[in-house]
Amino acid sequence: MIRELCHKRFSDVDVERLIEVDKQLRETTVKLDALRHEQKKLKGPENREKGSQLKAEITQLEDISKDLRTERDSLWEKLPNLLAPDTPEGNDDSYNVEIFKWGQLPSFDFKAKTHEVIGSNLGILDLQRGVNVASSGFPFWKGDGARMVWAIFSLAQDFLIQRGFIPMLTPILAKGRTLFGTGYLPFFKDDIYKLENEDLCLIGTSEQTLVGYHMDEIIPASSLPLLYCACTPCFRTEAGSYGKESR
Repeated sequence: MIRELCHKRFSDVDVERLIEVDKQLRETTVKLDALRHEQKKLKGPENREKGSQLKAEITQLEDISKDLRTERDSLWEKLPNLLAPDTPEGNDDSYNVEIFKWGQLPSFDFKAKTHEVIGSNLGILDLQRGVNVASSGFPFWKGDGARMVWAIFSLAQDFLIQRGFIPMLTPILAKGRTLFGTGYLPFFKDDIYKLENEDLCLIGTSEQTLVGYHMDEIIPASSLPLLYCACTPCFRTEAGSYGKESR
């Protein structure tokens, strides 16, 4: 099943090696536990030589165990998430299957413009100064444009609050383990802005911090569902997209 999944998701992780390393790690762990147990039983000066020998063996096995665990975790974290049996296969989004449509798509007797062009023409969106101050993908919303953004946020927030969601203002930075736990690392590391010399990255979506809010907690089933919503700045390099997402 896992091998087939890796094939479907174009993953090059060596599953056979992962299984072998995991087996070696388990065997090493059993040996270590046995040696440590034996070491604890040794008492008195007459067992000094035996104790030194055991200590050396334990140290050697601990080093081996550390290397095996590092390799095992490195391979394991690259395994793709499991897919539902009815998930369509494909190389890109052109293979996506449309399930249903709702509403009527508008038709025009002219070539439709993107929101970037319309916003720039109306003077509510300033792309060029965004490039000057930051880079492409970080525009200025001006006047009614800024008001529109806040209005959309307020509308969405009110919609969700009426349905029992708790609004949140989350951190815009997250630790590596938070991003790993939410599935963004190691797969999307090229899309993430990392702070130099820090175990912190700028979030690409508030989903990352909302999911991480209950990290390492055990939540009673009686407390479910937990409904949260948030609006945050989102930082993504969108490497290789050339503005496709913004358009």
